[in-house]
Amino acid sequence: MTYRRKIFCSSIFSVFLLISSVSADDQFKSDSVNGTEFIGMLLKDANRGDIEAQYLLGAHYYYGNLVAQNYAEAFKWLSKAAKKGNINAQKTLGLMYRLGNGVSQNYAEAFRWYSKAAKQSDATAQSYLGAMYSSGEGVTQNYAEAIRWYSKAAKQGNVNAQLNLGLMYYKGEGVAKNYAEAFMWYNKAAEQDNAKAKFNLGLMYYKGEAVPQNYAEAARWFSKAAEQGHVNAQYVRGYMYSLGEGGAQSTAQAISWFSKAAEQGHVDAQINLALAYETGLGVPQNYVMSYMLAILAATQGDENTVELRSMLMNKLSREQIAEAQQKASEWRVNTSLPSHSDFKTWP
Repeated sequence: MTYRRKIFCSSIFSVFLLISSVSADDQFKSDSVNGTEFIGMLLKDANRGDIEAQYLLGAHYYYGNLVAQNYAEAFKWLSKAAKKGNINAQKTLGLMYRLGNGVSQNYAEAFRWYSKAAKQSDATAQSYLGAMYSSGEGVTQNYAEAIRWYSKAAKQGNVNAQLNLGLMYYKGEGVAKNYAEAFMWYNKAAEQDNAKAKFNLGLMYYKGEAVPQNYAEAARWFSKAAEQGHVNAQYVRGYMYSLGEGGAQSTAQAISWFSKAAEQGHVDAQINLALAYETGLGVPQNYVMSYMLAILAATQGDENTVELRSMLMNKLSREQIAEAQQKASEWRVNTSLPSHSDFKTWP
């Protein structure tokens, strides 16, 4: 039986992605069966030895789609399909062993199953092998082998492999350092909307590596990455706005990007915001807010705020210090920072 191959496609995450975006009712409406009936159909055909049904049943159990999540059942059915050569089942078994989901974490077993899928020219599995050779997970670290597998995957359009291949050319790991090759692979990954690749292109334009130094182009790529939430890009964009690099100087834009990065826990962004609130540069002057931000940076081990904190403590009352400490203890990464008006003891 064919199980809507256009939906359950080659990626090991196809079922997961489908779950997150399509309801069960919508998913099976055109087949005129409900989820329970569909699982029953899969089970019947899986027991008959249908490889695709075995994989899909295992994937449903693994992700908890239409059935209660059950790693043991997932492992049972995925193993059956994987041993018969099903690429998606092999990758998912590799994932289970790599993460330790339903089995004891075992990088060597993860490597073995990824290898089987990679040898069938699956780009995702090839990229995973590159990552494992690069990090030494389940296999002796070998940058040359990482390059080989990343190259196979990258040439098939795998975005993570393209990014990582660019990084290895940039650093000279397993291959002679080559900024031109790094730039080419970053560009390919960026064309697939990868934020890290966009940030790396921005750095290369900023430093003039493989391309003439061009702050405007650097700003353009940093902005693209920053808008996707890349925290370092947000910080750098704020830095460039503060200096007027790559465009007009804008304190307001600098504060905006520093704030976004600070909310993701970027230490330097928090320090720059602390200094802005201490001086009133682009924001209302607020020593309590400044002290709170300095505390946040200090809790991450940064020692550059010692002088600022000492100076502010001499200007603040006990109540103001206590409020800053309380708000710092209450704040969590990836939540909004308090606003100027949130501080009851200021001015």
